[in-house]
Amino acid sequence: MKKIALHNIRIFLLLSVGLWPAILHAQVTKLHNLVRAGDKIVKQQVNYVSPGEAGQDMIWDFSSLTPVNEKYELEYLEPELLGDSIYVLGRDTFLKEQYNRQDLIVGLEHYTLYYYRSTDSTLCITGFENPVTQVHCQHPVLSMRYPFEYGCEYADTFEMKGIYSGKIPFTTRGSVAVRADATGLMILPDGDTLNHVTRVKTVQTFIQPDTIPASSMNMRMESYRWYAAGYRYPVFETLHHLNLNETGQEEVFKTAFFYPPQEHTYLEEDVVNMATLDKQDGLPGTDISGEPYSRWDMQGEGWACDFYPNPVERMLNVLYQTETSMPVRISLHDMSGKLLKNISLPETSSGYYTEEIDCSTLPAGNYVCKFVFGTETESRIIQKK
Repeated sequence: MKKIALHNIRIFLLLSVGLWPAILHAQVTKLHNLVRAGDKIVKQQVNYVSPGEAGQDMIWDFSSLTPVNEKYELEYLEPELLGDSIYVLGRDTFLKEQYNRQDLIVGLEHYTLYYYRSTDSTLCITGFENPVTQVHCQHPVLSMRYPFEYGCEYADTFEMKGIYSGKIPFTTRGSVAVRADATGLMILPDGDTLNHVTRVKTVQTFIQPDTIPASSMNMRMESYRWYAAGYRYPVFETLHHLNLNETGQEEVFKTAFFYPPQEHTYLEEDVVNMATLDKQDGLPGTDISGEPYSRWDMQGEGWACDFYPNPVERMLNVLYQTETSMPVRISLHDMSGKLLKNISLPETSSGYYTEEIDCSTLPAGNYVCKFVFGTETESRIIQKK
């Protein structure tokens, strides 16, 4: 019975930790790549493809993928609110007055819940569970550090304690190493190509649960994920699971997943990534002299601007674009006109820009945000939750 339980725990850990959703990008920032509650992603299980070599200016031809399972769904949810003052994230609780809801995230994939907590510069996983197994990380495990780009790498160790079938406790220890090891161009099954792609390699090593007598076999999961500019989530990934023992290594399974870009339905609500895609495609809005870009909240002579979210809890994201060189100023004021926050750029060249205004310490209420582009000024009311 214990051997069966140990085997099941191994499989659960590999399918859970090995599939921790990643949030990397050609240039990883919290603004463009943090997982968001409300997003739904569809991916297809396909035939395994060798990741190939590391390096720059690579060409990945995924035009001949064979579907194995047409539809896997991944969804991100808000944490449970207990009463009106406590967020519940697995086995952890957080006071509402001390944490912003968007920094506590629940991922749902294949009957498994994953629990995340974000800060200004990191995303960590705190635990995960399914109907038969609950796992809690003794310390939050680093899943992503911001910023992150080609050549960046980091490593972390972890210890997880869990309960199997509600009665069998276990402990698992291990390490994770992540490196953005390649960049290049990707050819999709429909023949389209994606440029500005970064591949990220993750190696996770697990020491078997030490509370259940069994063999000394350890486990290793290698995953590669490809991230394209304009998409918050990956476009392709491969997984390779190995058992390690004294005589070498034994392959357990390998598989791959394709995330069809047209199935990234979250994009309609992802202003920053839609703007990136439109800029690549040369659509209106990336060329301000062309037709009006409906997503911009404000437009003027040679500039366009948008901001979100409103109402805001923590970070107000501002996106703007200039056609020519001009001074830019973005400022936040209380209703009496007192200056609270200020971003002043004496001169910006033509291009696309993003800024963040930290509103986390502001009392709830209404504020005025002023946007100055050259000689033109616009104002908007911002509501702080």
